[in-house]
Amino acid sequence: MLKELKLSNYRLFGEEVTIRFRPITVIIGRNNAGKSSVIKFLLMLQQTLASNIDFLLPQGPRVQLEPFEQMKTCGGEKQPIEFSLTCERKGSSATGIIPRVFGVLQDKDDQAKWQKTDYTRECRAKIRVSSFEPPIGRQWFCIGVLHDGDWITVSDKAVWEEGALIDSASRLLRLQSANENSKVRGDVVDCNIGLQEMRADLENLRHLQANRDELPRLFEAKTPPMAGVGQRGEHTLGHIAALFSPSQDDDRRKLFAEYAKNVLDLEDFYFIDLRDNNKFCEAKNRKTGKTVNIARFGFGVSQCLPILMQGVLMSPNSHLIVEQPEEQLHPTAQIELGSYFADLWLKHEVCSIIETHSDGELLRLRRLVAKGDLKSEDVTVAYLHDEEGVPKISNLDINADDGSIEGLEMEFFGKNVIEGLNMGAKK
Repeated sequence: MLKELKLSNYRLFGEEVTIRFRPITVIIGRNNAGKSSVIKFLLMLQQTLASNIDFLLPQGPRVQLEPFEQMKTCGGEKQPIEFSLTCERKGSSATGIIPRVFGVLQDKDDQAKWQKTDYTRECRAKIRVSSFEPPIGRQWFCIGVLHDGDWITVSDKAVWEEGALIDSASRLLRLQSANENSKVRGDVVDCNIGLQEMRADLENLRHLQANRDELPRLFEAKTPPMAGVGQRGEHTLGHIAALFSPSQDDDRRKLFAEYAKNVLDLEDFYFIDLRDNNKFCEAKNRKTGKTVNIARFGFGVSQCLPILMQGVLMSPNSHLIVEQPEEQLHPTAQIELGSYFADLWLKHEVCSIIETHSDGELLRLRRLVAKGDLKSEDVTVAYLHDEEGVPKISNLDINADDGSIEGLEMEFFGKNVIEGLNMGAKK
């Protein structure tokens, strides 16, 4: 599970900023505050892992960023881009990690003690990239074990010597073992072990961009891609058809149907086979009782159905990134969508990263925390703002007692209230 990302000298973030991730992470801020930049950085790491070409791949199938040197903050062109990514994975046995850590557990009694305890393994990669041709930098990583409430560091090694070349063969976050490269310190045995979860977390990210595709009147009846509905939601109808086939997971189908009804007033999905391997998708409008082609519903349906569908496709502890889930939705539907993200975590352990300009989803999450349905530590609010012209990220908590958010300006989401109060003021 993603836990923390630190960035410096990347786009508008000259000074180091930290974004904290929790099962539900809500990213808010004014326009041009850097919300999309954070998401695009994660997508760049993901497509780099998939490419096996470059150390960092700014242009690829997931995201199109500017060339590497242009990603640096204005005025920081001679400085490296630095980032640190931390992931965490919990398990019931430390057996797999013990034989491969670096001489920390010396005797059998120690090994037996660790094998019987629950543990949390945390991996951290810190990377500095000075230039892209060739990429020069330094990487670190850390494995920690949580035992009786205390973090015990089992490895914390500088993997690369100062100035060691990070060549394209090593790939991002694939730290080499000692026998692969003479530049690597000899006391490191298997550097890749601590980063398996990190690579899995990045590879399992699923991203839905803002302004998703409008749903078509008919679609080709073929097996949809395993990767999901696509960044634009282009494969949504194929996945919905598969979801309503008899062989599919009934719990996931129920979750999708529940929120299609609660958020969009849609129910009773069914599909009509046509010639040339095409299909219609039709659904009933709960308000009017009429059944029509899915393309005849409002544009908000096209924007929201990919979110509902992609969420139920996710595996536990994977991350769904949604930009502007509120797009084209009525405020009441936006609020109800907040419960969907909560249920993804509570019922399926799917994490969400939500970039939004609306307070709707956040209002519902605050209410659920105040009621005790969600834990305060399940949700974090990343508030992107500036202090005296310097971009900052404040990681805010929702108060478990009353759902308030300390550190968020009243004016940020309360401007409509202030405006309404001012209407009664004398001229």
